[in-house]
Amino acid sequence: MKFSILNTEKDYNLALSRVEMIFDSKERDPTFEEAEMLMMLIDNYEEDNHQTDSPDPVEAVKCRM
Repeated sequence: MKFSILNTEKDYNLALSRVEMIFDSKERDPTFEEAEMLMMLIDNYEEDNHQTDSPDPVEAVKCRM
């Protein structure tokens, strides 16, 4: 797979699909580096596009109770 920045939701979903297929790669496998790179790209995309706000501290405590 050619690596590039994930700019769209389509790119993101394709990367997720590929990672699912090669997730269990071992360090000696030819797909190991690809899996690591895709996971970094996915993480970067999620940080930029799928941010979640921290819960209100009071609501978080209520939820745990």
